[in-house]
Amino acid sequence: MFVSHNRDRLINAMIYFAGGTRIDNKSKLFRLLYLLDFAHFRRTGISVTGSDYSADHLGPVPIEVDRAWNDPASPLRQTIQFVKEVGRRHSIPDRTASRAFDESHFTPRQLRILSDLADRYRDARHPDLTEVSEEDNAAYARSWRDGEGEHQPIPYDLAISDTDPHANEIREAAREARLLEQKTHPARGESA
Repeated sequence: MFVSHNRDRLINAMIYFAGGTRIDNKSKLFRLLYLLDFAHFRRTGISVTGSDYSADHLGPVPIEVDRAWNDPASPLRQTIQFVKEVGRRHSIPDRTASRAFDESHFTPRQLRILSDLADRYRDARHPDLTEVSEEDNAAYARSWRDGEGEHQPIPYDLAISDTDPHANEIREAAREARLLEQKTHPARGESA
């Protein structure tokens, strides 16, 4: 039986980034999750967290995490301690999580990407959108389209470069993963 650990990886990626980088706004956390998912998808055809992303003026937004951001009862929200700092409009994740990071659901490749992103953006305010475009084959930029694509999904397939010699194999792996997800979790529908 296929068991998805997407939720566990999403929660633990949030814990990892909250503890390993200076998260001073939600757009940094959102961009790091996006870079994690799209970097892994670009290489394997499978995202790390299973999150769906939409294009927003602040950058890519993981839809489920964004919904949970303002819901104190959300299990995602309860995983990381959120604090409201004086002078800030939004709550931000504290560096302390309600539980320790658990690497058991991650592959070595996923852990390398997590570590590389945390190291690269440890003290940065957030990854610049031009850096995001370099990492994701301009998937965000092509979805955003100077605001025309606001709140529209960012298709993972855009992360795969046509010049990648393994592009066809990666796309085939992505299709197979979507089919498996649909068979085991029909409510998720077409998302990958």
